Amino acid sequence: MNTFMWTSPFTAAHVTTLYKLGVAVLPPIAKRLACGDAGVGAMAEPASIAEATRALLQTTQVSCAWFIMLYRKCALLLQTCGAR
Repeated sequence: MNTFMWTSPFTAAHVTTLYKLGVAVLPPIAKRLACGDAGVGAMAEPASIAEATRALLQTTQVSCAWFIMLYRKCALLLQTCGAR
């Protein structure tokens, strides 16, 4: 994703819908993007994703969290579960 896509009103509407559905969203970060631009739109660093996952599993009643990650134009559906 690039900054133009992230700041699009359509993306904002979709992200708002996800929040309303109770989905935890880890927003993109700012850095040099694959398209060559610099700005917000890059996937969060793996360590940040792992920490957010741990925090979500520790502070909610869910035992598993599902993630949709976009990687190289492919959508990956990932599940992570924590011990209870």
